[in-house]
Amino acid sequence: MQKQKDKLGKKTAGFLALGTTQGKIVIWNINSGEVQCELFSKTGEAHRSGSQINDVKFNNTGSLLWSAGADGMICEWDVGTGKLRR
Repeated sequence: MQKQKDKLGKKTAGFLALGTTQGKIVIWNINSGEVQCELFSKTGEAHRSGSQINDVKFNNTGSLLWSAGADGMICEWDVGTGKLRR
């Protein structure tokens, strides 16, 4: 599930992804200071709720983001749609 204001597009310059202790990934626009979107799963196919996100990484085009959680899962997210890919 995704709460999104605007799509990020193809580049990540100006964006910062942060993992939370609650299992969400927040993507900030560092130029405006606003949250662009939050990535998380309510159905359990991604990081469990309450499981800390330890690391996040964009691919070189900014279209994908990987997250690694304390629950031992590595997830791949489509940044444009906010959907979990795997």
